[in-house]
Amino acid sequence: MRIELILEIFVLLGTCFFYFQLINNITGHYHPVWSDEFFYYINSCSFVENNTLKAALTYSGEGSVIFGADVHGFGYPLLHGCIGKIFGWHNLNFIRLNFVFLVFSIFVIWQVKSIIFKQKLWISIYILLFPFFPLYAFTYMQEIIHVFVAIILSVCIYLINNKEKNNTYIFFFILIIFIAGVFRGLWFFWLIGLIPLAKNKKQMIFYSLLFLLGIIISLVITKLFTEPVPNYFSSVIDLLKQGELKKTASSVYYNFRNNFFLYFSSTQDKNYIVYIFMKIMNMVSVLFFIFLAYRNKSKLNISLALIGLSNFLLLFLLYDAFDWREIRTMSPLFYFYILFIVLETKGFIKYVQLCCFLVIFALNIQTSKEWIAERNVIDLTKIHKEKMVYNDISKKIPNQKIILVDYIPNDHSWELLNLPLCNANNHQIRYIIPYYNVKKTHYDYILKRPKIDILRNKVIDNEIYVLIRNY
Repeated sequence: MRIELILEIFVLLGTCFFYFQLINNITGHYHPVWSDEFFYYINSCSFVENNTLKAALTYSGEGSVIFGADVHGFGYPLLHGCIGKIFGWHNLNFIRLNFVFLVFSIFVIWQVKSIIFKQKLWISIYILLFPFFPLYAFTYMQEIIHVFVAIILSVCIYLINNKEKNNTYIFFFILIIFIAGVFRGLWFFWLIGLIPLAKNKKQMIFYSLLFLLGIIISLVITKLFTEPVPNYFSSVIDLLKQGELKKTASSVYYNFRNNFFLYFSSTQDKNYIVYIFMKIMNMVSVLFFIFLAYRNKSKLNISLALIGLSNFLLLFLLYDAFDWREIRTMSPLFYFYILFIVLETKGFIKYVQLCCFLVIFALNIQTSKEWIAERNVIDLTKIHKEKMVYNDISKKIPNQKIILVDYIPNDHSWELLNLPLCNANNHQIRYIIPYYNVKKTHYDYILKRPKIDILRNKVIDNEIYVLIRNY
């Protein structure tokens, strides 16, 4: 027993050492490099500068029906914008918050008295070793928020199941889901986990109605609070609106079949072992609790199985199960399961698990370093010079105007970071970024690449861009 404790402490300290090494690689040059990262980062910055949830960057120029938010919704700019207003806006705020979420989620685990010390060590180790966190914690993607939510929900479910007077934990479980649902509508489907934990028929009816309400709220949030994009889910909604039930059923069936095939067949050219490992662990963890639910018939295992099964069905039926989308959607589910995996794992199996996690963590370190290096590669002298040139836009644009960026900005560049977010009168400037071919609202100006042979309506023409009035 003492040897096991020493091993756990040694692994935990060793893992933390590697994290400190990775953190030490971050420089003051750190900035977003992916298209989604630009939207999260710049729209949060716009909230700080302009005091509005209306997104500075959208695909259509219009944004969501309510608030005018981008495709990710208003939750992320509100969260990061408020932090920026309280503590000051900094390019590393996102990364620091990721680690605040990590520390706090592990802290919550350690506050549960009924989980013994060694089990808390195992849980902490698995949270740190699973490769999803050491990848996405160093990006401006918002996946770590959902990892944090999943871990807190696992504690709530555990306490609901283990406490006689559990109303407080039920309340927190529901409250957390409703808050998390602002960021990702799929969280409302996790309310299904309460149904098997009902103590009587009246409570079961209440939880079932709450789950149905959650589904409705999820659809409402998607419809009203996020900018629409042409994805598979929106195409299904369009078919339903047209009353094409037969076509809808056929489409969903074929999408399910394709996603199921892709989940088990798609790979990545780089880091494919880590990629496949995460997919397998996400799937196996769900199958494990489905098996336990079938064998033991316990309320807790049925709850865990239903949460996992509903998440995978939604992935296969309505979303994309390839190209890291399945990893980003399903990995919070694995973090949710870690607490229960540790409690269920006995004997030598936990050492086999540990060896697998250590090997994958070691294989993943290089990828984490590469992702960090990508975000360090920015020439501050050049970007400062270009920002000054782009700042001329703010002097020329009147209030309440929209600019179409008439090209697709490249990933791993800083073009979008240079765009001024308010004009000389401190009014927000909004931009259409054409990553998707969607119907666009009227735009007042067009931003083009330099050396465009246009003689009329030029407002600015320099070596970096051309700004044109759109009459």
